[in-house]
Amino acid sequence: MALEIAALSGDTDEFTERFYRSPLIDWTWEHGGWTTKTMASGSSTEIVPAVVGILHLCDSDVEQAVIAGVNFGRDNDTIVKSSFWKQIVIPKEPS
Repeated sequence: MALEIAALSGDTDEFTERFYRSPLIDWTWEHGGWTTKTMASGSSTEIVPAVVGILHLCDSDVEQAVIAGVNFGRDNDTIVKSSFWKQIVIPKEPS
């Protein structure tokens, strides 16, 4: 679904808007704020599709993906860290 949303989006800002309206966002978080006892954190069912869509729209450009991840909001620190996944896990082909 994230790739479908990305395909319909002209850029990462539009992707974020469409993603927020999709069923991929978990709106069941409690919005009582951050405390030492409760912290809101996105689930993998939200974070992984967000990263996939962002990387797709950024054509795997990690710098652009980091900027888009920060601008995405929600659990953006996890989204930003996950944007490095492709660069770290998938080795580049020899030139």
